Amino acid sequence: LLQNSSLNTNASGALKCQWMQPLQTQPGCLVLTQDRLYFQPSAGVLGVEYATSQSYTWLLHSQLLATARRYKGLEDAALELYWKDGTSTLFGFERKHDREQVLRLLPTHVPCHTDREFLLEAYHAWQAKAITNLDYLLLLNSAAGRSFQDLSR
Repeated sequence: LLQNSSLNTNASGALKCQWMQPLQTQPGCLVLTQDRLYFQPSAGVLGVEYATSQSYTWLLHSQLLATARRYKGLEDAALELYWKDGTSTLFGFERKHDREQVLRLLPTHVPCHTDREFLLEAYHAWQAKAITNLDYLLLLNSAAGRSFQDLSR
């Protein structure tokens, strides 16, 4: 749906989602290619008067640091992307299946904060004093579903 496996640089479709930020949500479409992630807001759509028409692009291999599964309200259907500049972006999807599909299409070297293997690596790094107490606590909070992008958690 999102990435054409025979043409790794072209996107084959768009996925409806919401860009979730503190105190606001912006509906739009997410497009994923081998190298980039695009978000196009739903500007001009009936009932979406506050949306902007500016699209956003992120480079997956050079900018994406980590991911984490999140909730959108009571639904387990959101994904947070952590960027190397210290920011994060939270996308809410209509279904859990959509989120998992995006996760499968992201680069394989990118860790997911909510995976058991990542938590074990973080624990061992903390024990070896390779990361600070603060970094370890932030990772634990991320694994527990807390996010700066979702004030309800």
